[in-house]
Amino acid sequence: MELIITSTTIAAMFFNISTSSVSNGYCYNAETNGNEVNKITVFEASGKYLDRKLQYRFDYDALGRLTNKEAQRWNNLTEQWENVYKLVYHYTETGFRLSRHDWDKKTQSYGKATTLTDYEMLGDRLMAVTTYSWNTRKNDYTKVDGFVIMDPHEGLLLAESLSPILANEQK
Repeated sequence: MELIITSTTIAAMFFNISTSSVSNGYCYNAETNGNEVNKITVFEASGKYLDRKLQYRFDYDALGRLTNKEAQRWNNLTEQWENVYKLVYHYTETGFRLSRHDWDKKTQSYGKATTLTDYEMLGDRLMAVTTYSWNTRKNDYTKVDGFVIMDPHEGLLLAESLSPILANEQK
């Protein structure tokens, strides 16, 4: 079974958070290209105005799988978006590896991955999740957590589990 994060997954997550935005004080705007969500901008409602807070940019590979998610924070002083971190997805035959890269203001680039999380299908309904953190003393990644998920959702895709819900909401 192939485990992937697709543009449909991102769209389903966006529709899920945007329907609850009234109660949490945030509003969301998504920019799409066909079936792909390319950017989500998060605004905070303050009085009559919406203030920019966060922006997420998404990149996909030729198969429509998510490859990068970049987070940016709005700087009111410079009136520009500033990079915060980037999540990079690397797919394998049995799952994927997620790495987090924080923005380094000094070098104006993303640094070495601070954390790695491996998601690996061990069987039809069994997934191993292992998290590693960069250890500067050892100059290597150290395992910090690991667990097994038994009987996960059909297909393990959020979009698959939300599709019936979204279809009913659109009626």
